[in-house]
Amino acid sequence: MSTGQGLGFGAMTAATLEGLPLHQRGVAGAVNVTAQQIGNSVGLAILVAVSTGVSGGATNPADQLSGFHAAYWVAGAIGLLGGLTRTAHQVSQGGHRAISLRGEAVTAPAGHT
Repeated sequence: MSTGQGLGFGAMTAATLEGLPLHQRGVAGAVNVTAQQIGNSVGLAILVAVSTGVSGGATNPADQLSGFHAAYWVAGAIGLLGGLTRTAHQVSQGGHRAISLRGEAVTAPAGHT
């Protein structure tokens, strides 16, 4: 999970701050970090609930393994769903957005770079 968070946080920060005036970036960054913290807490709670539910609250490590497997499958499904949702949204917008080296947002039609 840490690798996914490490890869995702930079992109989330860039998306949050994209197109904002300098005087609003501090508040936007704070909201972004708060959303990350809440998302981590809720996500972990969901995975623990799945793991405990599948393993039946077993305390033996061998019996807990089935719960861990189920929790990882759920985490993978949520990640895949998020990626597909983002891709569908990007396609529905007819292109992609990028940030130029000067900091302004650049929009290019799909298939053009």
